[in-house]
Amino acid sequence: MLDLFKSTSVQQSSVINEMSNKLKTYTTSQKSPQSCARDVISKQHQIDSDAIKLKELNYQLEEHNKIIEQKDQQISNLQNTLQRQIDSDAIKLQEYNMQLEEHKKTISHQNQQLYKLQNNVIKSDVKWENLSEITKIDCSAFGDVAGVHKISFSNYTFDVLCDSETAGPGWTVIQQRIRGNENFHRNWTTYREGFGSFDGDFFLGLDKVHRLTSSKPYELYIHLEHFNGQTEYARYQQFEIAAERDEYQLSINGFSGDSRDTMSYFNNHQKFTTYDRDNDNWINGNCALQYYGGWWYNNACIWHNLNAKYYKSYHNWRDDGLYWNGAVKSAKMLIRPAII
Repeated sequence: MLDLFKSTSVQQSSVINEMSNKLKTYTTSQKSPQSCARDVISKQHQIDSDAIKLKELNYQLEEHNKIIEQKDQQISNLQNTLQRQIDSDAIKLQEYNMQLEEHKKTISHQNQQLYKLQNNVIKSDVKWENLSEITKIDCSAFGDVAGVHKISFSNYTFDVLCDSETAGPGWTVIQQRIRGNENFHRNWTTYREGFGSFDGDFFLGLDKVHRLTSSKPYELYIHLEHFNGQTEYARYQQFEIAAERDEYQLSINGFSGDSRDTMSYFNNHQKFTTYDRDNDNWINGNCALQYYGGWWYNNACIWHNLNAKYYKSYHNWRDDGLYWNGAVKSAKMLIRPAII
């Protein structure tokens, strides 16, 4: 019994100790009222701060919503503008398609007309070969278009230099002395065929000039420039060169101009002379040998010789040089169908 009591007392003591320890622990763990108050105040400050941040976030959210609404409105406006542009382009495309159809109809109609015209040309009695030959028989066919052109007639084709500045349109240059880059002391065959270049000095050729002037009436225009810069001209209403069998005899008539007409007196009806074929009237020799060029000489070799020796300055000029009522610096001989 005593042992039981001791045992019970020990257990009670143990329980009391345990409870006492728990009470101390609880008492120790509990905060003071001041500490609790401070915690409450701290939590209140945190709540206030979070409330302010939440308010700022709400404000920012509202601003973003406004921006999104503005962007949505801009997108809507752009969509409307684009749609209007698409509708306008669609209308224009429809109009263009209608115009295209009209153009196609017009082209088709014009093609039909062209086809009819081509058939009319084919059925025509006009021979285009002969027409082309007629329209290109001389420089008058090219109007004001100067320069080198090809003419053709009687199955004979050659190039000519057309001049529309010296005396009007339609002139064919048959002789030109402007640079002195060509030797005119040539034989009969060379004068017959022609020589030189159109961009400098040249002689078209006696045979070509004969073919031209014998096909229809021609006139002659001679342009002259002296060393002092003075220019003058001689014009003949009638100009013709005979065939080779007649030694390319010269025939001119109907003078006009501001130069003296001594060519009609000294050169008319004269045959052509070169250093290897003497047809002049000079009994003491050959004028072509004396004056270094072929020409229609009579017995006075010097008068009106535009194929003589070329001198570039008056200081160097001699009496075997170009001459037409005085020393000549440059010269051109041009022909054109005469107006009858």
